[in-house]
Amino acid sequence: ETLTESDLMRAQILGNNSVVAIMQALAAQNWDAPPQLWVVTGGAQPVTDDTVAIAQAPVWGLGRSIALEQPEHWGGLIDLEAGVAPDLAALIEAIANATDENQIAWRGGQRYVARLARVEAAPTQPQPIPLHAAGTYLITGGLGSLGLRVARWMVEQGARRLVLLGRSALPDRASWDELPHDHPASDQIAALHELERLGATVVVAQADAADQSQMQALFAELQRTLPAIRGIVHAAGVAQPTPLAELDPATLAAVLRPKVEGAWLLHELSRQLPLDFFVCFSSIAAVWGSRELAHYAAANQFLDALVHLRRGQGLPALSINWGPWAERGMAATAERNRALKLTGLNPLPAEQALTALSYAMQSPAAQQIVVDADWTTFTALYGVKSSARFFEQIQNRTPEQIVQVAVSSDQRDQLLSLPPTERRAQLLDDLRRQVAGVLRLEPARLDVEQPLNTLGLDSLMAVELKNGIEASLRVSLPMVTFLQGPSIAQLTDEILDRLGDAAPIAASAPPKLVAAHDASPEQPLSLGQRALWFLHQLAPDSTAYNIVGASKIRSVIDLHALWRVFQRLVDRHPSLRTTFTAPSGTPIQVIHQRMDAFFQAEDASAWTESELNARLVEEAHRPFDLEAGPLFRAYLFTRAPEEHVLLLAVHHTIADFWSLVVLINEVGVLYPAEIAGTGAALAPLDVTYADYARWQAEMLRGAEGARLWSYWSQQLAGDLPFLNLPTDKPRPAVQTYRGASQTLVIDAALTQQLKAVCEDHRTTLYTALMAAWHALLHRYTGQPDILVGSPIAGRNWAEVAGVVGYFVSPVVIRGSFADNPSFGALLDQMRQTVLDALEHHQYPLALLAERLKPVRDPSRSPLFQAMFILQKAQLLNDQGLTPFVLRETGAQMDLGGLTLESLALEQRVAQFDLTLVMVEANGGLAASLEYNTDLFEAATIERMLGHFRTLLAAMVAQPAQPIVALPLLCLAERALLDEWNATALSYSRTQRLHELFEAQVERTPDAIAVIFEDQQLTYAELDRRANQLAHHLQARGVGPDRLVGVCVERSPEMVIALLAVLKAGGAYVPLDPNYPSERIRYVLEDSRAALLLTQASLLEGLQIEDYRHDFQLLCLDRDWPTIAQASEQPPTCAANTEDLAYVIYTSGSLGRPKGVQIPHRAVVNFLSAMQREPGISAHDTLLSVTTLSFDIAGLEIFLPLSVGARLIVASRELAADGQRLSRLLDATATTVMQATPATWRLLIESGWQGSPNLRILCG
Repeated sequence: ETLTESDLMRAQILGNNSVVAIMQALAAQNWDAPPQLWVVTGGAQPVTDDTVAIAQAPVWGLGRSIALEQPEHWGGLIDLEAGVAPDLAALIEAIANATDENQIAWRGGQRYVARLARVEAAPTQPQPIPLHAAGTYLITGGLGSLGLRVARWMVEQGARRLVLLGRSALPDRASWDELPHDHPASDQIAALHELERLGATVVVAQADAADQSQMQALFAELQRTLPAIRGIVHAAGVAQPTPLAELDPATLAAVLRPKVEGAWLLHELSRQLPLDFFVCFSSIAAVWGSRELAHYAAANQFLDALVHLRRGQGLPALSINWGPWAERGMAATAERNRALKLTGLNPLPAEQALTALSYAMQSPAAQQIVVDADWTTFTALYGVKSSARFFEQIQNRTPEQIVQVAVSSDQRDQLLSLPPTERRAQLLDDLRRQVAGVLRLEPARLDVEQPLNTLGLDSLMAVELKNGIEASLRVSLPMVTFLQGPSIAQLTDEILDRLGDAAPIAASAPPKLVAAHDASPEQPLSLGQRALWFLHQLAPDSTAYNIVGASKIRSVIDLHALWRVFQRLVDRHPSLRTTFTAPSGTPIQVIHQRMDAFFQAEDASAWTESELNARLVEEAHRPFDLEAGPLFRAYLFTRAPEEHVLLLAVHHTIADFWSLVVLINEVGVLYPAEIAGTGAALAPLDVTYADYARWQAEMLRGAEGARLWSYWSQQLAGDLPFLNLPTDKPRPAVQTYRGASQTLVIDAALTQQLKAVCEDHRTTLYTALMAAWHALLHRYTGQPDILVGSPIAGRNWAEVAGVVGYFVSPVVIRGSFADNPSFGALLDQMRQTVLDALEHHQYPLALLAERLKPVRDPSRSPLFQAMFILQKAQLLNDQGLTPFVLRETGAQMDLGGLTLESLALEQRVAQFDLTLVMVEANGGLAASLEYNTDLFEAATIERMLGHFRTLLAAMVAQPAQPIVALPLLCLAERALLDEWNATALSYSRTQRLHELFEAQVERTPDAIAVIFEDQQLTYAELDRRANQLAHHLQARGVGPDRLVGVCVERSPEMVIALLAVLKAGGAYVPLDPNYPSERIRYVLEDSRAALLLTQASLLEGLQIEDYRHDFQLLCLDRDWPTIAQASEQPPTCAANTEDLAYVIYTSGSLGRPKGVQIPHRAVVNFLSAMQREPGISAHDTLLSVTTLSFDIAGLEIFLPLSVGARLIVASRELAADGQRLSRLLDATATTVMQATPATWRLLIESGWQGSPNLRILCG
């Protein structure tokens, strides 16, 4: 067959484009009896030999895909013998009789039909591929992730010269070391460096594999500069999912060119080369078609035909129809997506695929299919009636199920009947499958020597695994066995030991969950449902228990198909057809035989973004009517043909979070099937939620219920404290559910450190994070007894994995901080607490609260007020749901061909004071903290999350340190505290207290210094009187560290007395004359004061004659004529800054009053700081109201006098009268006042309205 590039293109126009146009025209019409198209080719399929008309071959891949997208208009494919004139009558008869076949070939009058056949791999490892160290090997698409993996594999097989061909250029090699880590080419450059490190010479060639001139120039250059090319791998190609109805010639050509023209040019240019292999990377789409990838299937069908042509010409050739790889590239957007995985096709790990490549290259077959499939699931969901027989030879083979296997009840006996070696191998294989089912991983991905906790097995998954093993093997295993992180191999040995040493445990202790097949529409409620029903009766308009989720859909949507999907979900799940009623006061659930799905589609193209968001929030928080229903609602708001917003809302009484995961998965399976019109056979449900409710009631009535209650009644014995968190707002009298949320990301480094601590303490990430949450709540409240709730999925049986219902079972985790534990000690405590709680989690929380009868507070939820949730990371990551759980915006996932983008709805609900939701993501941890907005401000929660991260890091770094000693504040908060406490300043270290006043006298001698009622003194007058008294005191022996009691009424004389004592060099002891005489006597005697300054009017109350201590007495009023004879000049003062300025006595509330000695230096430092902050100047007026016996009275007196301000002294009687004090503040235009909270309250209660010019000091 002689072909040119133009021949190939003309054949595609006549063949593929024509077929697409016909099918589009057929689909556009309304037919009573839809016509069907049969496509006839000549020699397009290799049947009896390798002769093939490759130009016609692509239409077979196209047709196989059309059969899936438009089955009502598709007849089939017939390939006639090339060069033989067709017998039209026989052809028509063959079409009429092809009732169950749609892929037929005729050769020599013989009819052939297509079948898929299994080829078993050899039992031994494949031999290494003989690659020539002196040869050159070309890989097209070589810079894609798939091409780079193949390149590394070839180097490991011995290749030393590689040419990697790609359409895009890499940066200049000289700049590679300077590129940032996030450069788009960084991964490719790193891979090239690795290839060179392994000893390969790598040439990166930029060319379009489908461009003849570029490829001719490339081959000429390679032949000139490198050794002969000995092998070619054609891995180039693009996949653009496009529905058949939208497929146009340009899109078709763009996908065909790299495969068709690119492969043909490689074939032509390499004919004369000494090739050992010519491998084409094709796709399973060419074998049985693929929805929305008809053009891609056609392109790959050409590769399959080309290798047969080459074989017929004696040239090496191999085409591999790959299933999806577990890596990027190679139609990642179409063949390797989660929706495809749900159809039974499982991504191939790269190592497994490359091993298969080795087998294939050593096999004589020209075309081989490499795929990991569950054929039962695949053929049920993927095939159409007319192609069912295509799979019949493999459909009945035992599939490799990538799900948790169900084991027979006599598995224990079967194992024990095997020889020891076979017994271990069989159990190891069984456990590998069970672990894979729990982790939602393929068994092949599990290393049996790797610890389970490093594979993602958390505490909740451990419960599921433990229950499954105990049920199947009838062997008892403690929970600690699973949480200590054994490998599958170690777990196998542990179980074998127990199987040999112990009698089987009774398999019928708790009742089994079985289907009752009760068709009655009225069914009892579970305990969880009953609790939610009662809460709804108390607040029917509350939306606290609405479960909602919103996503953008960036795809074209078939509204009718989507509506049919939701109707199928409602038909399939009884919970979605459930309402609630209470005809005799006892609530029951009514399961309706038929209920229309609530699916509301609206045109939102004219709405603004804010209008759309408002509508989403409105519908998300629309209350449900539990009696009228429906309790599951779906909304679709269309902004543009490829932009929609899907909102799902369901009431918690009929579903939990994992129910939504079930529904999302099923939408991904059902929607593409509805689009294709083929339907999809979802596995039937073995049990219903009503069966679970009956099981729960039976379990609670029996011995198992008594066992569970016994544990919880002891664990939660005694007083159950409320969580007394400091709140920003007063707690409402009745609990509210208004909420919001804040998020936090914990980096991978800290997460790995935390996991290392978990390994050291043989516990799980769930337990460690639970302990950390307890620790934070303890630090916030100071309470030694912390109760936290945590929901357990409650799906302990494989039968309920796909059931929609309210299975979640919260448990109470109690943490004790009575012994001031370290994080390590808390982990050890929490590990046992969590283990016990998980083993007893099936006791309903509602019944627990009912029987424990804790103290009720309508403003709080019972038993606990804070919740912790760790979502199942592996399942969320597999499904792409992590961003949806954490209410992030912008992350995408594929759902049955629909591109979903997570959308964060405004969080308006909080079921508890605080709920911390965490999940592993991108190697680290992500958290969402939900909070009640009637209690907390957003800024408080943001700080709390920062404190959680800081505390977590500290606990990981210092697990032996007591938790109370670890830091909470983040760096920014510490910096702020440092700023607040940056109070150091320079001050005079030689000035004494009274010298601050004397300096001011020099500056403003005539300024008013002291005002008392109708008296006032200037600075100079005050200084002269103080000097006179100071001289008199010195004459009486007062000097450094000699104490002088000052017991004077509030007046100018009080100020004069204090200054005089200081000027004389002594230290004063302040005494409030209104204090009890016994206290005054005690202070004078305890201080051994040498002299008492007082007033004659106070002597009678002081009862000085009873004192046992001798001291001098000086009355300022009686003795002033004598004092006034002294000099008015400042006396010489012998005191220094370290000598005492005064001695202040404590209140004595905890015993006898104690004297505190205050030197001049300390007071000067304090006053200097207060002058700066809050600040005071000569323009200010300070009103002094504080008793002299309070330490702060020194501030009131000396601060204004040190800067030239006015000091107003209020009498004791005035300071105690709110109205008089208020009038004095206004009359004097006071700008500074210091007082206790009691005095400020006195003012407010008197009607004082405050003053904008007043600086308030309160303490």
